[in-house]
Amino acid sequence: MTRELVLLILTLGPVRWSIPPDDNVNNTGTFKEAHKVGMTAPEISDADKQLESLATVLAPLSETEESETAAQLKAKSPRFTAVEPELDSVTWETVPQAESYDLVIVDQDGSAVVRANGIQLGEDGTYTPPQPIKLKPGKNYRWKVTARVDGGTQVLTSAYAPFHVLTEAQAESVKKAMVDAVTVRRKVAIALRYGLYQRAQRLVQTLSNSEADRIPLMDIIGRARERVEQRAKILRRDS
Repeated sequence: MTRELVLLILTLGPVRWSIPPDDNVNNTGTFKEAHKVGMTAPEISDADKQLESLATVLAPLSETEESETAAQLKAKSPRFTAVEPELDSVTWETVPQAESYDLVIVDQDGSAVVRANGIQLGEDGTYTPPQPIKLKPGKNYRWKVTARVDGGTQVLTSAYAPFHVLTEAQAESVKKAMVDAVTVRRKVAIALRYGLYQRAQRLVQTLSNSEADRIPLMDIIGRARERVEQRAKILRRDS
């Protein structure tokens, strides 16, 4: 090292390196690890776009504040996700001592399209209707559940959980792609590409706990759903 360079370093003091902020944290942060579980660059790009699209269409149906009773009864799934036109189950957190639940699904205009009263649930909190619920392709819906406790003297109601239904063309594309997919990993990649976070989660749950991809995939799905909710609520608040 030359004498001149040493003097320059001593004059300037320690160099402080700064990393510019990531202006695209909304999406790339969500799927930045997805390539490690087999998603290709085009699939990640599609998943990014679908995430932002979901947040935009679900923003008008998002609730920015939560009531006291809603904090005690959580609507879990479908929630801030896309679904296929036939919905085969709805899941919420069970309430201790709840005797029954009432479910309502409303369309984007607020009209009830499904009502199911007096539902008895097991500990898993999943309601499976006698027949899959047929929904209009390309439309948005939201749902809430009410728990009746102590003979109906206490009533708890969840916040509304919004979700989006794929178009017929999208649903058909998913169906064909799933048939061609060989592994669970590939099927999860397809689900994420279309914003089907509920279906992606179910697919991952079929993996054994020893599978190396299980935890990373669940983390990606969880981050995607949380990001859609955050973005939707911000867009709603700022509208």
